[in-house]
Amino acid sequence: MSDEGIRVPTWALPAFLAILSGAVVWGASEARAQATQEEVDRIEAVVEKTVAEAQATGKLAAVNATKIEAIKTKV
Repeated sequence: MSDEGIRVPTWALPAFLAILSGAVVWGASEARAQATQEEVDRIEAVVEKTVAEAQATGKLAAVNATKIEAIKTKV
């Protein structure tokens, strides 16, 4: 039994390293894309909440302005 281990031809080493490097880059890109999508979803939820609050505030301001005008016309 020989104790030489795994033998890889020297011409295959650059190809193996290129494939390994590509796999690492692909994995990192996928992780970044997932994190970006999660951030987009979070920001979208905040914007929707802010828009709803702004609309409610705008309606309250309009009601207040109408009440103020009504009071001015009575006086």
